[in-house]
Amino acid sequence: MFDNLITYPIESPLLKWESKIVVRDDAGKPRLYLRLKLTGTIFPIFDTEPFVRVGDVAARFIAFSDDGMVVNAYFEHALPEGGVVEFGYDDQVLLRFPRRFLGLHVTRLDEARLPRELRHQEVFFRPEIG
Repeated sequence: MFDNLITYPIESPLLKWESKIVVRDDAGKPRLYLRLKLTGTIFPIFDTEPFVRVGDVAARFIAFSDDGMVVNAYFEHALPEGGVVEFGYDDQVLLRFPRRFLGLHVTRLDEARLPRELRHQEVFFRPEIG
């Protein structure tokens, strides 16, 4: 209807993300993921495949909150420093978040409280180059 008035991807200072290492069940076993929590708009749910990516790394899976105000994206690998955070469907980017990804913004878990087999949070952080 108003497609000629909207330019995608939409970029807005209202779009925010926060990141944290979390433990989730994966086939009956605990597993670490890096979670990006996206906020700032109502995220529509369509009958197509949603995605969240940072640079060239796509989330393994995403989950919408019941009210559509939050999308949680779960990554199993390190994300590129300075990567652009994007949300979309199929191959179309709808939203581009203004703040680029930086590992220093990731909240880490207390290693002492984790079982030994989950003490590998460093896999989510790329070594500094140079």
